Amino acid sequence: MTEEEAQASVGVLVEDDTGRRGTLREAGDWTDPSTGKTEFVVFVGPVGGGREWTTSPAALHRLERTQ
Repeated sequence: MTEEEAQASVGVLVEDDTGRRGTLREAGDWTDPSTGKTEFVVFVGPVGGGREWTTSPAALHRLERTQ
């Protein structure tokens, strides 16, 4: 998924390269406060609740609602 696709896919069910599934919650630039490094990341909330995670948009693909 590209950065533009990620921004347009907020609220969509996605799966990452490791098989984790969740709802794409946010996509955009994020600055690590410990290093000052800024990168584009996506925030994904797991299906059924749990700890949100971040990843690169390239690691995600959209899932159909039936899955």
